[in-house]
This record gives sequence, structure tokens and C-alpha cells, in this order.
Amino acid sequence: MVYFFSTQNAIKEFNTEFTIIQDLNIIPEYFKEITEIGLDCETTGLDPKKDKVIMLQIGDLNNQFVIDARGIKLDFLKPLLENNSKTFVGQNIKFDYNMLKQFGILLPKVYDTMVADQVLFNGKYSKDYIRKTRRFSLKGIYKYYFETEIEKEVRNEFLTWGNNSFTAEQIHYGAKDIIYPLQIKQQQEIWIKRYALDKTISLENKVLLALGDIEYNGMKIDTAKWKNISITIKERLKNTIAELDSILVAQNKKYLTKYVQLDLFTGKPNTDRKTDVKWSSDKQVLNILVNEFNIRPEEKDGKLSSSTKALEMLSIQEGNLPIVKTLKKYRKESKVISSFGEKYLLKFLKANNRLHTRFNSVMSTGRISSSNPNLQQIPNTKEFRACFIPTDNTFEIAAADYSAQEQRIIASKSKDENYLNFFNKGEGDIHSFIASRMFSAAIGEEVEVINDESHPNYKLRQQGKILGFMISFGGSAFTLSKKLRISKEEAQGLIDAFFKGFPTLLTMFNENAEFAYKYGYIRANNVTNRLRWLPEWKEFQQLSAIKRRDRTAEQNSRLGSLKGKIRRRALNTPIQGSAGDITKTALILYREYLLSKGIKPFDNAIVKLIGQVHDEIIIEYKKELSNTVVKELENCMIKAGSFYCEGLEMTATAKTGDHWIH
Repeated sequence: MVYFFSTQNAIKEFNTEFTIIQDLNIIPEYFKEITEIGLDCETTGLDPKKDKVIMLQIGDLNNQFVIDARGIKLDFLKPLLENNSKTFVGQNIKFDYNMLKQFGILLPKVYDTMVADQVLFNGKYSKDYIRKTRRFSLKGIYKYYFETEIEKEVRNEFLTWGNNSFTAEQIHYGAKDIIYPLQIKQQQEIWIKRYALDKTISLENKVLLALGDIEYNGMKIDTAKWKNISITIKERLKNTIAELDSILVAQNKKYLTKYVQLDLFTGKPNTDRKTDVKWSSDKQVLNILVNEFNIRPEEKDGKLSSSTKALEMLSIQEGNLPIVKTLKKYRKESKVISSFGEKYLLKFLKANNRLHTRFNSVMSTGRISSSNPNLQQIPNTKEFRACFIPTDNTFEIAAADYSAQEQRIIASKSKDENYLNFFNKGEGDIHSFIASRMFSAAIGEEVEVINDESHPNYKLRQQGKILGFMISFGGSAFTLSKKLRISKEEAQGLIDAFFKGFPTLLTMFNENAEFAYKYGYIRANNVTNRLRWLPEWKEFQQLSAIKRRDRTAEQNSRLGSLKGKIRRRALNTPIQGSAGDITKTALILYREYLLSKGIKPFDNAIVKLIGQVHDEIIIEYKKELSNTVVKELENCMIKAGSFYCEGLEMTATAKTGDHWIH
């Protein structure tokens, strides 16, 4: 049954399919013994700082209460909605969690049907398929389980509805937004149990509250500093363009300009240019590289291209040529101006001078991503990080990140004695250690590698560094060859040397790969049991079933490609998935610490979670709390690591100051 409450004199249409109630106190009374409650809000927009909740729906599968929230206080629901014995179920419930903060309400436990389905089907679909079909929208999820289309168009009416009386259709729409997630959860629980994903689901539902707090709090920007960076880089770019012109003219004087061009930024005549080459044109640049410098950059598929990726894959000799190095600099500066100039602030900066990102907590690897804006894409430079500042001069910022997170996970999972000893001694440089181990094993005698550019073996350290990162991300010989600009055979030799230096890693990786070949999925760890499906597996199985003598050359090539993809993901997922789970657990622990101290994530909080990038957690806090809250952040991160890593400690260190320091 649907029950409706409103202070409006009448609803727009009479309808006998729901009951109008006058006494709101019957709602908390009804839910006294109910532990699983559906919850949803209809709002005037997506901004919890600016937009308003105009309809609140709460209920179970038997009864749904639809409340016209305009002009009334929801204080009467606070004891119910903050009851720790209740779990509130919804679709994208992080949004409702943040919207309810405007009433001083903080949901304690939630279950998000969108997040649960992303966990259940992690890796099953391509990004393109998810986007086109809206697979993880309420409509998409409901269609999957019940093979029924549901109506969602009514939702847009609430954005501009104002103070008009709600229609019967809108009221029933609100009630169904309670019913659908509860029905979906019943279906999801069957599969959660079958695939033993209850711990992953629990982790994700807890961390979405911490991520919701970060989205709500945002990070304050010093707009003057940001704009000055843009001005400075524009000047650099002009100098870089002049440098490119000079290099080209020195190569061939026919490019000397005969006409006056318009300035790239002002539109005014520019008499400083030596050429009229449009360096932003891939076609022009490719023509110049090929015909004037005899440089033939290629994409991965062998196609000629002047793209940044193609330039990165040139040989070391060609990559160090002035024209190539300057082109890369030009591309980098152009990217910063186009992506992070003043338009960036106009697009993303809110009226409170803060950036409020949105998180996706279930990437295929298990890590967290963000969008609108993507904080991970912000240039990792001191000048840009200095633009992220505290609320005022009574606050400061701390950013804590893990030390060698992936390498520590590898050491723990592989139980490699040398790897574990290195971390437990806490001495030395990880990249030098890796390089020394792999090259010593390869040639059969001790090779000293230290972090000193003047040392004759310093180049080996760089190779060790790249190998260490590449292995943790499941890279191949092809990837390494392009990264180091060496032959594929040389790259495979380095990989072989790495595994000769760390044989237990090879055993672990081979076991993971064989498991993936056999079952078509891989687990991140045995703590959460996070699962990643491998979409190539079905085709891999079909081709593997064909006897080798009966397979065509094309089928053999395809089988090799599929096997390589499956192996790389089988190597990558346990490392990246565990890293993601550790960071999520740390966020949960720190949020619980703040709540235990009575620090709730509202606007007036004296400590706030404000950022999460890769394995880094960022907070702002009143300066006088520095000694306690910063140390506790480090402790929570270390404790989180201890749940997943045996035989060593996952260390974390915070840097504090009047801006975001990395």
C-alpha cells in the first residue's frame, strides 16, 4: 500500500490507489521491528549544497510512505534514519546519503543495488556496452533480473516542479523507487552467496559513505594561483612553439613564413612566428617528421602517426632528437592549457570555490576512479597542488599515501624471502633493490645498484623501477619494449631476469594465470574475495578446444592474444584489487574514527575527508588537532594494510601544510 503525506491542500488528481495520511508519527512506529528499509529522494538537482529534497520515500515491499518534503522538517525521521540496527536500501544511495545531510541526518548503514551489481558483474562488460545500455542504472539492473522495462522519465519532472501539487503518477513513481531496489536486492543476494561476495559487498557499501563525505566536502581552490599557472604555461607554450619553428627552419629554410599569422590566444597578428606550421595538426607534424627528419613514428598497429603515444614508442636515439623532445613538451603544455586552464574552473568550480568530484568505487581492477572532475588527471606538480588550500587559515591539509604499496603486496602474496626482508629492514631504495636482484640473478654474480645518478649502474635502477611497476600492472614484453625503447626480445630478457631474481613471484603469477585459464575469473584476495570476470575466456575456451593441428594460423594468433590478455589480468588483478581494498578499508577506518570522536561529516566539521587519489587520502583539519588526527590517519592506513598483507607492514606517511603536498 502507498501512503502519502503533504502540507499541500490537495493533490493534483484524485486517486484511490494510495492513502493520504495526516500523522507522520505512524512512519517511525511502522518501522520499529523492520531492519531493511527502502529509501529514495526526489530533488531539484544533483548538488546537495544547493538543491533541495522535495519528496522523500521510505518503505518495504508491503508499504511505501511518500512524503512531500517541501516546507516541512524531517526531524521526526532522524531517530529512525540514524538507527544503527537498520540498513537502508537504494539505487546510487550515496546521492541520497548526501542530500539528507541538509536535514542533519546521517545514514549509518546502506546497501546500494548499483554498487552490488557492479561487484557481481565486474569485468563482464565493456565500458562501451555499459554506457550504451546503461547496464547499471536502476532501469538496466531491473531489466536484467526481471526482463521488464520500468518507467523512469517521470524523474525529470521533479527538477522544475516547484511548489505545484504532486500528481498521482509522481507519487506512484516515488513508491516504485522503493520497491524496485528491494526486489533487486533479493535477486542479488542469490548470486552474492553463490560467488561468496558478501565481504566485498559489505566493504563497498561502507566505503561509499566515506566517498560520499569526500564528494560533499570537496577541495577548496586558490583561483588566483590557478589562473596564474595558466598564464605562465601559455608563455612557456609560446616559447616552445618558437623553439619548434627554429628547429624546423634550421632543417629546411623553405618553411620560413611569408605571411603574418594570428596569435594562438589573442587572435591578434603575430609577427614573432618563423613558420606558419600549425603544430597542433597531427597531419602537418607527421609530414614534417617523415619528410624533413626521416622519423617514422608508428602506433601499436604499425600505422604511421604523430600522436604522443607513437612518439613515446620511438627508439631512444630518435626520442632524444630535439624535434621529438620539443614536440612532446609542446603537447604537454598544450594539454595543460586546454584541460586545466580557466575553462576548467568555469566548468567544475562551485560557488563555494571548491571542486566536488564524483567517485566510482568499482573499477574492474577494484580501485577507485573519479570524474567531473577526475582528480587523478590533475597534473602532479607542486604548482598545481599548491592551488588546493584549506577552508581558511585556521585549517591545514594532510595528504597520506602508502610507501611502495604494490611492491609490498607482491612481496606478501609471493612470500618472497628477499622481498620481505628488504621491507622489514626498512632500509634502501626499492628500485635499486629490484634492479640489483634481477641483474645479479641474470649474470650469476653480485651487481651493485644505488640511487645515485653518477653511479655507473644507475641506468639499471631505472630499468628496475619500470620493471617493478610494469609487473604489478601485468605489462607484457611488447609494452616494456616500447617503454624502454628496446627490442621485444631485449624486453623479454629483462622480464626473464626479473623472475630469475624473484622466482617465487613467477610461481605465484603462473598459478594465478592457470586458475584464470581454467575458470574464467580471478580473485583479488581471500579477505574480501573480490572477483573479476574475464570476458575473453569464453572465446579462449572455444579456441583451446580445437586441436592444434586443426586450428588456422589466424585462430592460433587469436588464441595467443586472448591467452596473453587473460594472463595479464590474472597477474594485475590480485595486486591492484588488493591495493584498492586496502585503501577503501583505510577510508572506512578513518571515517569510523572521526564518528567515534563525535566529528560528523557536516559543513562545520573540524576534520574532513576531502580527497582520495590512487593510494592517497587527503584530509583538512583545525591546526590544533594536527598531532592527533594526522597520526590517526597514518595508523588507520597501516592497520588497513595489516588485514591484507602478512609478513610485513604496509607503511603510510602524511605530509602536512597550507596546501596539498604530495
